[in-house]
Amino acid sequence: MPCCKLDATTREYIRSKLFGDYGLMYMPSIVLGGIAQQTIEMQWEKYSQLVSQGININKESQVNFFLTMKDKTQGTYNIQTQNTFSSQIITQHASKFGGDASSSSINEWANTVSSNPGVIRFSMSSITDLITQARFPNDTNLTQKKELIEQVLIEYTAKPLECINDCTNALQGTCKPPVSLGVGWCECKPGWSGVDCSQGDHTVASSNRIPAGTICGYSDGKIMVPCFGQNPTMSCPQGYTVRRYIDIGLTVCFKSVTTMQKSTIGTICGLVNVGPNVDGKIACNYTFNHLQQTCPSGYQRFDYRGSALITVCMSANSLVDLPGTICGMQRLHLTDGPACDGFNPGLQQCPDGYQYGTWRHSSTNQFSVCYRIS
Repeated sequence: MPCCKLDATTREYIRSKLFGDYGLMYMPSIVLGGIAQQTIEMQWEKYSQLVSQGININKESQVNFFLTMKDKTQGTYNIQTQNTFSSQIITQHASKFGGDASSSSINEWANTVSSNPGVIRFSMSSITDLITQARFPNDTNLTQKKELIEQVLIEYTAKPLECINDCTNALQGTCKPPVSLGVGWCECKPGWSGVDCSQGDHTVASSNRIPAGTICGYSDGKIMVPCFGQNPTMSCPQGYTVRRYIDIGLTVCFKSVTTMQKSTIGTICGLVNVGPNVDGKIACNYTFNHLQQTCPSGYQRFDYRGSALITVCMSANSLVDLPGTICGMQRLHLTDGPACDGFNPGLQQCPDGYQYGTWRHSSTNQFSVCYRIS
């Protein structure tokens, strides 16, 4: 690295070689593992009755958990007491995060966590924290170089936004903060589209209506599609809510309320699953063949090829949603998951302009969705 004067050459080196290649932050710690949990719903009156009978709720909850998870090492317990406890349960739902969620018992699942762990927690620090004498013992100018990098970092993060062609003009688009290092993105005004909002788009106003429940971002341990640059397992952007299906390791973001705007970068269009125990042939903009889904212009493809093929398309800039855009994602015959503009796809309900469809994620997990058709 050039040293020790902050000139144009040094600035360009730091921006392109350091920030461009390595980013601005790094992850000093990350905890990987698995979580198995169970949620039990019980009326307070019934709970109080069990307590008055001398039943240890914590103990019986643990016994119930291990029985549900088919634990083969569970010790002795009183069957009659457990039956009394279980009879008062209204609903219960067991789930696993990390590992192979399809494992038949918690013992088998625990053995798969090390090969397919989930992110439990992590921390982030500035890239300049890596510049230490211990890592670069032979660099006599290390202190000066670190000061130069820190100064350029301050300048870089404080610089005005830069968008392609400045989004043409203020009447056609607005420059928004970048999703990734470098150039920002253009949020186009109604009637305009394209990466710089230069293309006339004279669709009716309803085309810009983004219903609550529109899916943005997708992460299932095999594919990670960001929603406006954010990993759904970590966070969702403003205006979106996270939904985790912990038992299968699937996480998405969905639109919290219906708005009139162009689509958010990361909106999911099309869900294609091909292989044993999976099924889904919802194409993005009607583009599909028997082996793969191709994505239309302005969309980015994400896929996984293992025992099954999983493919989704993600909007790569601010667009009007195309046919195949996913809205609502609920388990089949249930209302477990986000609705689409108040309609429950789990009950085969979808709003005007959307069609009901099913998508099988795995042998025992089938979902109902609404997808745009006009």
